[in-house]
Amino acid sequence: MPPRAARLSRLGVDGTDANAAASGTFPPPSAPAAPAPPVPTPLPPAPTTLKEITELRPNPRAATPAASEAATAQRTKPAHMFKPLADKLATRSLLMSIIGVVLFVFPVLALLGVIGGLLSIRRIRRSEGALTGERTARLAILIGAIGVVLGGIAIGVFVAVGR
Repeated sequence: MPPRAARLSRLGVDGTDANAAASGTFPPPSAPAAPAPPVPTPLPPAPTTLKEITELRPNPRAATPAASEAATAQRTKPAHMFKPLADKLATRSLLMSIIGVVLFVFPVLALLGVIGGLLSIRRIRRSEGALTGERTARLAILIGAIGVVLGGIAIGVFVAVGR
């Protein structure tokens, strides 16, 4: 056991040495350690508040106004910029809606295209810009609805003629 740990393990509840209290002798008090000198920092402190960050301005003596504008644009651009992705559900629902229209005797595919388009629009709106494809989803809903109507008419005609 290291000497400091051994010394600390002998301390009583009140912080005094239990063995020394029993023998009547106490060790001399140790001098407090001197604080370490502060280390000089070569850089100024970083801004910590949003106000300090937004108050950072480009050098007014910049070589060209374009450089100043580029620095301003770079400073105002959020750090979390990303490229939005196309929602694959919108594309797949459009494909099912088209197949449902072409094969109008199977309106279930068109109905699945409509449901997929509605779910896709909901996902796109909740993604806050991370997903795109709302036009594709709306087109899937429109074509799927046409497919459901045509399929219903076709099934009605087949049933009426078959009687």
